[in-house]
Amino acid sequence: MQAVRSTRRQCTHVAAVLVGSALARAQGVHWGGLLAESAAAVLSILGILLFFRLQDRRDAVINLILAGDDHTEIPIVRRERDQLLSARNRSQLARSIVQVAEEATALPCRRVRLTPPLFTRRIVAPVASELIEIGRCLEAGPASARGVARADRLLSLATSPLYGDDLDALREELSSVRDLLAERTCRPAAPPAQSGDSAFS
Repeated sequence: MQAVRSTRRQCTHVAAVLVGSALARAQGVHWGGLLAESAAAVLSILGILLFFRLQDRRDAVINLILAGDDHTEIPIVRRERDQLLSARNRSQLARSIVQVAEEATALPCRRVRLTPPLFTRRIVAPVASELIEIGRCLEAGPASARGVARADRLLSLATSPLYGDDLDALREELSSVRDLLAERTCRPAAPPAQSGDSAFS
């Protein structure tokens, strides 16, 4: 949080220099243009740095939630928890998870895909029904913040078992996600339809 605040202050100061130098250039001050170009370059670098620091901060907050500290009074943790539990976020996450299952089990298509899937079909296809079950649990209603965070990591983390080559590790991760979601009985998922008309074919 401190790193984010510091970088934001730096962005504000450099932005002020950029505006001032641009005004000076407009008034005919010869050094205004060069200073404006330098300030713009520095601001772009700080913008990239701020993006990564914001991502680092979110990762740290998610780690707190996964560790069971989602009831802390830190405002940023409460906001992230509320965002995770929102109906819109859960619905989007559920759709993405179900789409992975549908793509993994879709019949081969003769058309050449411009972007091949990030996962290995032979690893994901056997657990398609489990993915659909998780999607239904997310859509069904309120869930635990830890469960939603774990499901989010399943899709977004580059080192997630979903993108690996170990079926047992993926099954274990899916089991953990289900266990962390709301304590209710979700309807068993039916196997995805074997259709060549899938949007991912």
